Amino acid sequence: MQLRVLTLNVWGLPWGLARDRTARMRAIGGRLPDLDADVIAFQEVWAPAAREQLIDAGHAAGYEAIWHREQALGGSGLLVLSRHPIARASFTPFTLRGLPQRLLHADFYGGKGFAVLTISMPDGPVHVVATHLHAGYVPEGASDEYQSLRVAQAVEIAAAIRRIDGPLVALGDWNFGESDPEYAVLAGLTGMTEGAAALDVRAPTLLGDHPYRRLGSASERIDMVFARPGEHRRVRFESIERVLAEPIKIGGRRGAYSDHTGLLAVLRVEAGALGESETPGPRLDPAALDLADEWLRIGLDTARTRRSRERGLAAAGFTLGAAAGALAFRGRRAFVRGGLASLAGLALGSSGAFAWLSECFVADELERYAQIQGLISALRGELD
Repeated sequence: MQLRVLTLNVWGLPWGLARDRTARMRAIGGRLPDLDADVIAFQEVWAPAAREQLIDAGHAAGYEAIWHREQALGGSGLLVLSRHPIARASFTPFTLRGLPQRLLHADFYGGKGFAVLTISMPDGPVHVVATHLHAGYVPEGASDEYQSLRVAQAVEIAAAIRRIDGPLVALGDWNFGESDPEYAVLAGLTGMTEGAAALDVRAPTLLGDHPYRRLGSASERIDMVFARPGEHRRVRFESIERVLAEPIKIGGRRGAYSDHTGLLAVLRVEAGALGESETPGPRLDPAALDLADEWLRIGLDTARTRRSRERGLAAAGFTLGAAAGALAFRGRRAFVRGGLASLAGLALGSSGAFAWLSECFVADELERYAQIQGLISALRGELD
């Protein structure tokens, strides 16, 4: 049985945050018939209008089975179209999904997580995992404080799919590269093979020379398709290619389908004995568990440092506010008293906000890291 899967981050942000969105969704929808995928996984479909456009285009192209999440802002941004029935579907929000205090790093508010769908194919069911991990939000070459968080998300996906029997394909915008610890953790804890690496046809999916990216941006390969066999059914990659990568004209200007390219993978699912190097289901690499532990410790240290910094800012704000309040009380001129009183109110309010951030948000983050550490401990128990 041949299985064709397509993944694309469509950059469907709401509130005018994504350029040419309506025209781009129309262009993507127009390409669905000739791409002829069995299953399509879209990411960043946060705008309801974009979702409606893609669903309508999917119906017109013969995709009758549709999955997306209704809850949360934009419903997680994930949208899956299938030519074959979806027998079961579940969605798991990430335990560690971002920092609510970073309003411009809005992953926390997008409802990110992973969907697991059982697709009823003609020759038997295939499980599909669709996901979109936390973005980096760092300038090129800078340290990425969200790397530990993505390691935690990879651990959570791995722990969930270990309970799934049968051939499995996982695809989406992973926001990590082949040399990153997240990749090693995911592969090491799931036994999955990544298609472009297996076929040695690696190509960037974020292009440096792109109409929707800053001039001089680096090209990156962060959109990927992974797969693993089942107990009695083998899975192998036949091909993988970059699609929807060419520029298009929008309003007479140079545009593109998205700020990412798509990936179209063709897999062969067949009955038969597995090879010596193949494992019927997930295998555990102890080195991957050690690597996950190391990066979770880094994440915990980063969170504690953030709490100390925010506590320090709270204390400084309280001190400044108290001093300004005392001077306002002693001031003789009304405009001086008013200015100092305003400064005191601003400083005390800021100190209260920083105190709340450090004691509420960071404390919750530490607790969530502990939950992921519990998953790693449970996986270690399977090795004993």
